[in-house]
Parts: sequence; structure tokens; C-alpha cells
Amino acid sequence: MDGQHYMERYIQEVVRRLPKGQRVEIALELQEMIQEMLSADGEEATVESVLLKLGPPKELAKKYRDDRRYLVSPEYFDNYLWVLRIVLLCVGLSVVFSAVVNFFLDPKQAKEAAMELLYLPSGLLAAFGAVTLLFVILERLHVKFEPSQSSPWNPSQLPPLLQKKAVISRSDTVVGLVFIVLFCMLLTFAPQVFSLYLFSDSKELTMIPVFDMEHWNVILPLILASMMIGLVDEVVKLVTGRYCGAVLAVNAVTNLCQVMLSFVVLKMIPFWNPEFFSWLRKKCDIPDLLPYITEEAFSNLFLGLIVFGTALELGTTAYKSLRYGKN
Repeated sequence: MDGQHYMERYIQEVVRRLPKGQRVEIALELQEMIQEMLSADGEEATVESVLLKLGPPKELAKKYRDDRRYLVSPEYFDNYLWVLRIVLLCVGLSVVFSAVVNFFLDPKQAKEAAMELLYLPSGLLAAFGAVTLLFVILERLHVKFEPSQSSPWNPSQLPPLLQKKAVISRSDTVVGLVFIVLFCMLLTFAPQVFSLYLFSDSKELTMIPVFDMEHWNVILPLILASMMIGLVDEVVKLVTGRYCGAVLAVNAVTNLCQVMLSFVVLKMIPFWNPEFFSWLRKKCDIPDLLPYITEEAFSNLFLGLIVFGTALELGTTAYKSLRYGKN
């Protein structure tokens, strides 16, 4: 393997552990340093021997970071800050949106709708704590399970340069993050948004909730747990930045947990509002469809879609991880 390839792989492993704003500058600095060391060591010098002198990429990255004790280290801080901004923005917008919706749905309850804005500071604080805790746990787990250096370091141990198809784009994760946070906030602060809206002849609004609100105190925690598991999957993809065995393992575990929680919610507890289905059956003009307009039929349909969607996602992740993410 030529020296240029070793050098590129080494620089990649160093700079990926540094804050984003420093990566280009330090990559150029490292390239220049290696070239100077090659010139200084004479004709017998090779890129491999120079890299051996520089030491493992992780140790060299620590010197550039001037490592101290951090709650969230510089290696993770850019991604942490990026996720935190998205989550805080989504939480803030969701609380304000739910207050506005509740006001327009029932202007007589304007005071109660305004009171929901008081939840904004506590919601933002909870989001800040949850994101910070998630990154702290992920970082500690990464350090704990990272392979130890049992033998002298050698440049041949460097992972290969990333293929373009192995990279997980940030735009792929932002959609998942935004959906998860907004959906959780709406279910928490304004579940009545998910309703059938009917206007009488006198233009009086009647709402028929889609969900069984009598059991909402049981349903909501299970849905939030499923969404938080999905959030972990998205954050792992963001932090890792590429398809690999770790991403595949986390995706498999989170998908399995989400399917199990979906089964519990849809099949083991009352989830749908019976009045909603009574109205649908009353308005249905196709007799052959009547047997399918039931709570059980809709639960089976949604569960099937969830299983299909998770299987498709897991299959895609497995394909990209095994084909493009091999070390």
C-alpha cells in the first residue's frame, strides 16, 4: 500500500476527533508536518515510519484538543451542540404551537391555553438535560467498549478511507430528529390535535379524538419511550457519521424495541377512540368495507406498517453497513 494512502487514512482518523472548525487547518498542518519529517529523515524514510513516530491518531488528536476533563468532550461537542439546537427549537415551537391551537379550538379556555406557555422553561430545561445526558452516556460507552491497544501501534491498523456511500448525511438525521421531537411535544401538550373536526349547521365545532383519551396516561409514556429509543438511534448515526457495525447493532436493537412497544400499545391496551370508529362506520357508504372499520383492523394495519417500515430501515442499514462500512 502506498504512503500517500496511509497518510490520508491517518489524517482522517486524527481530524475526525477534533472540533469541526479546526479540521481543515489541522489536516493541512499534519500533511505539511509529515512531508517535512520525510525530508528530514533522509532517503530511507517512509510514510509508515513517520506515522509510527507520530503515534496512534487518537493520542495525537488529544494533543491538538488539549484534553481536560469534560462533561461532553470536544470530539462530541459539535454534534452535541447541533442536536441541542434542533431539540430546543422544536420543543419551543411545539409548546407555543400547542398553546395557540388550544386557544383557537376553545377560546373560552384562553387562560388555560396561556398557562401552557409556563411549561416552556421547564420543557427547554428538560430537553437540555436529556440531550446532555444522552451524549454523556454515549461517550462513556464508546470509551468503555473501544478496543484496547494490546499490541504496538502500526499504521496498518488504520481504518480505510470512507466511501461516499458509507457516510451518513446530517440531512438524513435532521428529518428524524425534528419529527421525533415535534411528535412527542404535540402528543404531550396537544393530543387533541389528532382529532376529527366536524362543524354543525350552526358552525359549532365538534372534535372526535382519534386516540382513547381515557387511557392516555398509559398510552403516552409508551409512545414517548418508543420515540426516545428512536432518538438514540438518530444520535448514534449522527455521532458515528458513517455506516458500520456499531450503527447496525444499535439500529437493530432500537427497531426491535420500537416494534415491541408498538405491539403493546396497539394490541394490549385500548388505543383508538371507539366514537371515532362509530362515526366512520356510520358515514361509510360501502358495505364491504364495514368489517374493516374496526379498532382491531386499524391496529393490525398500523402494526403491519410499522413492522414493514422498521424492516426496510434495518435492511437498508444492514446493506450499507456490510457493503460500504467495513473496516
